[in-house]
Amino acid sequence: MGVMSNRRLPAPNAPGGAFSDIISDLHSEGHISPRRFRAGVVLLIDWQAAHGRSVGLVGSTAEKVQTGFRERLCPTGGPSIAGFDQRLHRLPPHQRQLLKELVTSKEHARGSLSDIGRRHSGYQTARTARAVAVGMIVVLLDAVAEVWLGPEVV
Repeated sequence: MGVMSNRRLPAPNAPGGAFSDIISDLHSEGHISPRRFRAGVVLLIDWQAAHGRSVGLVGSTAEKVQTGFRERLCPTGGPSIAGFDQRLHRLPPHQRQLLKELVTSKEHARGSLSDIGRRHSGYQTARTARAVAVGMIVVLLDAVAEVWLGPEVV
């Protein structure tokens, strides 16, 4: 796939928060590959999709306990939100935590990539701490690519 147009990027104030800005900046700076960028965009598009009549606003995506022979029940958001939840939970817990930090980074006074890298590494210089955060994001996007796009064909 070639270069993605800006029209395909999710809105920054939609679900996914600052993540779209972060991956756009890292991609334009040459820190993440086109596949990693595409994986982040696909994740955001899936995150922002209107999942059924609840528009993705559900309290829990776990299925209800079935005691009869009826067809299995799905959460209010329908099968699409359940599928999104299953894909999201294929990421390791530490990567889901990082994703949460990236999504909410603009809500915090100390939400820059340097701050995130500092919290995870203990490095104090902004440049080194930012490099740690970028490395963590690259690994996260590799996992997202594996889950959302499938294995890379070489």
